[in-house]
Amino acid sequence: MATYQIPAPPHMNIKGDVNTNWKQFKAGWDFYAIATEINGKDKPIQAAALCSVMGTECVKIMNSLTTLTSEDKKDPARILKELGDHFMPQKHILFERVKFGYANQTEHETVDQYVVRLRQLAETCEFENLSDGMIRDRLVMGTHDSPTRNRLLRERPVPNLIRCIEALRASELSKTHKEQLRAAGPPDVQATTVHGVQKQKRHDSKHGKAKFTNESGTFSANKQNTIACKYCGSSHVKDRAKCAAYGKSCNKCGKANHFASVCQSKGKLQNQRKTVHQSSENAWSDVGSESDDSIFTARRIGAVNNTTNKSGFKVPLTFHTQYPSTIDVQLDTGATCSAMPLSCLQNIMQCGKVKLDPPGGKIRLYDGSVVTPLGTCTLTVSHDGGPRNEITFDILETAPWPIIDGNTCV
Repeated sequence: MATYQIPAPPHMNIKGDVNTNWKQFKAGWDFYAIATEINGKDKPIQAAALCSVMGTECVKIMNSLTTLTSEDKKDPARILKELGDHFMPQKHILFERVKFGYANQTEHETVDQYVVRLRQLAETCEFENLSDGMIRDRLVMGTHDSPTRNRLLRERPVPNLIRCIEALRASELSKTHKEQLRAAGPPDVQATTVHGVQKQKRHDSKHGKAKFTNESGTFSANKQNTIACKYCGSSHVKDRAKCAAYGKSCNKCGKANHFASVCQSKGKLQNQRKTVHQSSENAWSDVGSESDDSIFTARRIGAVNNTTNKSGFKVPLTFHTQYPSTIDVQLDTGATCSAMPLSCLQNIMQCGKVKLDPPGGKIRLYDGSVVTPLGTCTLTVSHDGGPRNEITFDILETAPWPIIDGNTCV
C-alpha cells in the first residue's frame, strides 16, 4: 500500500534578504516537524533531521558559530536560537519605523500587494496593538490614488483599515474596468482621453462639419487647422480665441497672451508672486449666458447663490507652483468638493497642457443637471502667508470661478 511522503521544506537560502529567508525556513521546519512527528523523538534525532533539512551552506555557518558546543549541536532548540541570532541581528526599532514611514505605493503595485508589504514592514516595528491603525494611516497617506485618499479623509466616523482597503480596491477595480472598456471600444471613434475617462461632445459647425471637444478646446474632424501653439503649449484650432493663454499674463515676464512654460524671456518679474484677481465680471466674459451661480454645485457644489454680494465669500489663495500666483477663490460651506475651471488651472500652471488625475465622480449643478469633471488636480495653497495645505480640485470644462468646499473651509 502506497504511503504519502511529506516533502521537506526548502533549504535555508543564505543569500539576499537572510532575515526574511530565515523566518520562512523556521516556519517551514516547525510545520515539517509537527507533520512528521519528529518533534516527539529524541533531541539528537531532531537535530540530525534539522541539519539534513537546512542544507550544506547553512550547516557550514552553524559549525562556524563559536557559541555552539558539541553538545549544543545535538539540541535542535539551541541550534535554532543561535542561527536565529546570526541571521536576525538585533534590530533598530527607530530605523524599522522610518522604513515603514517611507513606504509609499509604487507605480505598478496593486492595493493588495501594498498592504502585504506594509504588514511585513510592520512586523519589525513592534507596533503591538496599534499595528492595524498604523498600517491604515500609512496605506491612506502612501497610496497614489489621491481622489480616494481625499474621500477617506472626509469620512466620519474615521474609517478603519478594512474600510480603507475596500475603498482603494473598488477604485482600482473601477480604473481597470474603464481601461478594458476603452480597449474594447470601436477603433474609429475619435475621442480624447483624460486618464481613462473619454469625453466626446459632438457639435455642428457653421459649415456642417463634425467637431469634437476636449479639455483643451474644440478641434475639427479635419485636423489640417490644428496647430501646436507656441503661446500656451497645447494643440488647438488656429484661432486665438481657442488659446488658453489668450488674455492671460505670463508669470515670468509679465507680458500678455502667453504662459511662463513657453516664455522665451530671460528676465523675471521682480515680484514672482504675481496677483491675478479674477472676477466674474471680466475674467469669464467668454463663458456666455451660463456664467452665473447656477452653474456651480458639486457632488454637490454649494449653497452659495447670493448674487448681490459675491465678493464677500472670496479670499485670495496663493498657489505654490513653478510660477506661484495668487487667485481669488470662493468659499462655499454648502459644497462637498472643491472645483475650478480648466482655463483657471492652465493659468495657475502657466501651461496649456496640464496633467489631470482621474475624476472623483459626477457633479450635480444648481439647476439639477449632472456633469462629469475632466479630472482632478491636487495643488499646494496658502492664505495670507500662512501654512501650506494640499487641496484637490475637480476640474470642469467651464465654470465662473474657483470654489472651495465646506470641509476645506473648516
